[in-house]
Amino acid sequence: MEHGHDLRRTPDMSLEEYDRVRAAMGPEPLDGNLEHHVGLEDGALCVVDKWSSKDHADRFAATRLYPAFAARVRPADGQTIFGFDSTGRN
Repeated sequence: MEHGHDLRRTPDMSLEEYDRVRAAMGPEPLDGNLEHHVGLEDGALCVVDKWSSKDHADRFAATRLYPAFAARVRPADGQTIFGFDSTGRN
């Protein structure tokens, strides 16, 4: 079963800050990442990722996302993260 999605909502984060974090992660493909979507909603940056497994999502967060965030932007104050498994229903 696919891990499904990770949803992150970070208040007051701009697309420019998002671009700096993405650049800090490097050009290597995100192992296990099936889909990636980003946008702004009511002043907050929203990111949705679909992963092939929870292990892939956790490894990405620990080894690429959080270090890049710490190096390029401010702490993610007020960030909300939701993770859930996909049921396969449309």
